[in-house]
Amino acid sequence: FFFLMIRRPPRSTQSRSSAASDVYKRQVSTQSTWGISKRVETKWVTPRIFFSFCLCPLCKAWMEFPEDSTLHEHLLGFKKMHSEIQEKAVQRIKFEGKDKDPRLNDPNSPYYNNIQDFAMKTCCYYLCYKCKKPYFGGMKDCERAMEEEKNNADFKHEELICGSCAAVTLGGQRQCGQHGTDFIEFKCKFCCSISQWFCWGTTHFC
Repeated sequence: FFFLMIRRPPRSTQSRSSAASDVYKRQVSTQSTWGISKRVETKWVTPRIFFSFCLCPLCKAWMEFPEDSTLHEHLLGFKKMHSEIQEKAVQRIKFEGKDKDPRLNDPNSPYYNNIQDFAMKTCCYYLCYKCKKPYFGGMKDCERAMEEEKNNADFKHEELICGSCAAVTLGGQRQCGQHGTDFIEFKCKFCCSISQWFCWGTTHFC
């Protein structure tokens, strides 16, 4: 047995129905531990990077584990990746002018004054097979993206190539002197949308 630790907000901010302490420990059986380890090891199962596997199934907070555990090390790595993608997504939202979206100023919207969540739900990021870094693959609302991911359940990891690595393969420039590698992109050969896939080492598809 070991303890899964999940952070809770301070008591002063909790509702009457929530009586949990700031940090509470839930004992996890060996069988449940195996299931959580398998879930974290599998990560996301779609082309697009999602971090739902890092969240507690009950309260949706980031899971925490003892510092001397392998799961703790794994979660630290995914938290770092999440922060990097979030920062890039916010930059992309501002670059595309999407920071003027009315939902960000609507008190009834889940994105009210929350450009970070809006950026993460709107910007799609994928893990490059070659350099193992996340790259931008277009903007889609979450529901549409999830539907498309279902149709790509049998995707090939080796076809997920970032613009920088694809540029090297095609003999182009790997890095922009002003914007680095984050804004090097290729368009789909057929529809001119930002490509997600680089197939056969020659062709980009959305």
